[in-house]
This record gives sequence, C-alpha cells and structure tokens, in this order.
Amino acid sequence: MMKQKEENTSLAFIIFCFWAFILICRPQNFIPALVPFRPALLSTALMVLFYCIYSKEISGPKLFKEKQVKHYFYLVFIFIMSIPTALHVRVSFESIFPDYVVTFLFFIFFYKLVNTTERLEKILLTVCLGSGLYFLSAVNSGIGSGGRLYFSTTFDPNDLAYFALVFLPLNLFFIERTHQIWKRIFCSSFIVGGILLIFLSQSRGGLISFVFAMLILLFWTQQASRLLKIIVLTSMLVVLAFAPINYERFSTLLNIEEDYNLHSETGRMTLWGIGIRAMLENPLTGVGINNFVRAVAQDRTERGLEVVRWQVAHNSLVQIGAETGVIGLSLYSFLSLNVIRIFHNVRKYSHSLRLRKISELLMVGFLGMFAASLFLSQAYSLYWVFYVVLSAALSQMLIKEQKQRLSMESA
Repeated sequence: MMKQKEENTSLAFIIFCFWAFILICRPQNFIPALVPFRPALLSTALMVLFYCIYSKEISGPKLFKEKQVKHYFYLVFIFIMSIPTALHVRVSFESIFPDYVVTFLFFIFFYKLVNTTERLEKILLTVCLGSGLYFLSAVNSGIGSGGRLYFSTTFDPNDLAYFALVFLPLNLFFIERTHQIWKRIFCSSFIVGGILLIFLSQSRGGLISFVFAMLILLFWTQQASRLLKIIVLTSMLVVLAFAPINYERFSTLLNIEEDYNLHSETGRMTLWGIGIRAMLENPLTGVGINNFVRAVAQDRTERGLEVVRWQVAHNSLVQIGAETGVIGLSLYSFLSLNVIRIFHNVRKYSHSLRLRKISELLMVGFLGMFAASLFLSQAYSLYWVFYVVLSAALSQMLIKEQKQRLSMESA
C-alpha cells in the first residue's frame, strides 16, 4: 500500500512538471504546431483528473498548516468578493472563473507535490529549461519594431523583460560544477539569452529591475561563488558589446522629468493617482478584477476629459489596490514581504547547502521580478504566485528540517 502511494505521488509529480512547463513556459508560443492541441487546457485537465482519481493516495503537507497558504486563500476570497460590486461584473467574474482558477489550482498542486529538496530542484530545472528556450526563441525569431523586440501576442516588450527577470537568476544554480555538463551548458546559454532579451526589449523598467537584481546578486549573496558572479558580469558585458541595442530609449532615464509617459495626462503619475483615488473611494472591494481601465474612463468622464482606451495601471500595487481595495492590497503586500522573510530565513537557518543556495537565488529572482512589477500591471501574474508557493514550500521544508534536528538531539 505504501509503495503504491509513493508511485502515485511520483507520477502525479511528473504530470505536474509537464503541466508547469506548459503553463509557465508557454511552449505553444515558440512551437506554433502545438496551438491547435490547446496544451494549456489539456494539461490542466490531465492534472486535475489524475489528482481527483488518486487524491486519497497522494501524500503531501496539509494546506492550512502554512501561513502563506492561508493568506493566499484569503486573497483569492477577496478577489471573489469584489465581483458583485465591480464596475463591470461580467469582466470581473470571467477573470476569475475560469481564468484565475487555473492559477489557484497550480498553487495547490505545487504546494502538495513539491515537498522535498530533490523535487524542488527538478521543478526549478523544468522551468529554467522551458523559460530558457523561450528566451532564445524570442531573441532569434522576435520582430523588431520601433527599436524594440516583439515576440508572440502573450507578452509585449515590457512583459518579456519581466518574464526574463523571473527565471534568469535561477539558472545560476545549475551551472555549478556539481551539476551535469548538459545542464551547465544549457543554463549558461539561457543566462546570456535572458540578459539579451531584457536589453532588446528596450524596457526601461526592465533595465532598472535588472540592475537592481544584479546588485543584490553581486553584493548580498554569500552562497553564490565568485565564479558565478564573474559569469553573469561577463555575459552582460558580451551582450552590451555585441548586441544590436538601441540605447536612445534607455537614455531617457537620465532626463525623466521631461518624459511624457510619466507626467502627461495619460502618463503613469496620473494613472497612479486615479488608481489610488479609486481604492480610497472603494476601500473594501475596489472596482473589481480587471476593471482598472473602466475606473480610469469613469474618472476622466467625471472631469470632462477625453477617454483614452485601455489605460492600465502600470504598477501592480496600484492595480490590486484599485481593483480589490485596501484588504486586497494589504494581503498582496504581506504575502510579498513574507516571501522575502522566508527566503532569508532558509538562507540563514537551513543546514542544507542546496536549500541555502536556492533561497539566495530565489531572493534575487523575486526582488528583480517584484521591482519590474512596479512598472507593469502584473498583480495576478502566475509568476508572482509561483514565488509565493515556492516560499510556502520552502517554509515547510525548513520546519521539517528543524523538527528532525530537534528529534535527533533529544534522542
């Protein structure tokens, strides 16, 4: 019976890795032949079906023993509570059912199945390989327009930089000498591809976030070797020296006071002000998921101004505050801060060198991604949830490790 449970859990984890690869890395974007098969839908159905059939036989940590899990559930509850009072109820409802349900299921399955260091390494390798292939495909096949790189309809250039920042630091774990040569070769090329993607996207927020992440990597990390840091710096210098980068757009960062995209009526400062007003006017439930554009239209109409279509928040904190209210913003902020706290604690207190190294690189990835999200509307991003559930899994691993150590000392 025990052997059967282990086999079912192992098979569930394999299916989960396949599902995560499809959801996170979106291979249909760089392999168009996959599109007619609707891989995201099919893989989700396969994962849910298998888990439903064998749920009693699949072991895993209990959901509500972990604070991150409980607070994430509270956040999803706030999402649902915002539906009835949304500016456009149908848009808010359809954004959650079925769209966000897939993200919610991903969180649950990840937490239940990724509960050992070995599985953690396997899922991180899976997403590094998938995202790396995406980096290289985008750089190779993307279309330049206005000096910026475009690839697929899923991500605009700013989103491409955000996507690269999510996974770029994680590749460093697999280029150490303790790993097989093929992992080191692939992940080294993905580091170069990710850096190149950030610069070719011409995303100014992406550049600021990349520099921020690199400073953390170079001056804060202790487990990352000097060789790894040299590899990153060398990769960046190679990209800067040989890549066809248009530096004119980046140069505007030196004269930000005159940037029309910041200070005009349709610029980000105005949009952030509208979002903050919307949150204060609707503090309990906000204006509803994905209704920020309608809040902007309503605000401009009330002020007798021309309505500009599709004016998004360009800041995840402003977005979730306006769309879910003060409670939603508080939960989102708490979960994000707790991600940092957990990674720091694992780095400081774990007796596993592998977990300490992983936690450091996850910290770099999360802070880079979070910095980029302050320039984008990514509050409901699967990639933010990916880091939240990673922190929940690591928290339980640390607790388990500490309990085992105490039992050994008392024996």
